[in-house]
Amino acid sequence: MIVKRVLVLVLAMFAFVSADFTERLPLPAAAADSIPWFAARDGNGKPFTKNNLLKIAEGYDRVALVYFATWCTPCREGLKAIKDNGPYLEEKKVKVVLVNVGEKESEVVTAFVKKLGLQDFTLIRDNYKRLSEGFGFVKEGEDMALPRTLVLDGNLKPLMFLGKEGQNFIQVLGE
Repeated sequence: MIVKRVLVLVLAMFAFVSADFTERLPLPAAAADSIPWFAARDGNGKPFTKNNLLKIAEGYDRVALVYFATWCTPCREGLKAIKDNGPYLEEKKVKVVLVNVGEKESEVVTAFVKKLGLQDFTLIRDNYKRLSEGFGFVKEGEDMALPRTLVLDGNLKPLMFLGKEGQNFIQVLGE
């Protein structure tokens, strides 16, 4: 009985400690060497392609595509951390681009971004999942688990794919 309690305590401690770290996921084959060409819309409804992303990346060492949805509670925490650590990310030359996944009501997404104080960040509305299905993160017709972040170098070569955003999320973005 004592062994069982000790084992439960150790497992609980491991779960508590591991919950503080950002989850690193394998890069899907479709995005292992480079991201494919894509077309989506920006926050104003204008076309946004890989070429636009390349222009945004100029002068930055990294670009973080932060996937979110307005209904995703864990996403809010990561987005707040990004807002609160904007100067650190700029210092580390990390450009953050917000990618809203699958929500077609642009007014709701825009209001959500403004409410969190993130209106100065580039916003991509990925209504048709070109940046999730197209990058091989999910199969066609599947929903993407959130939050997710794709970190690219300044030339848009994928460096890492992140899942759960732990206490070290901002530091991981700046590595």
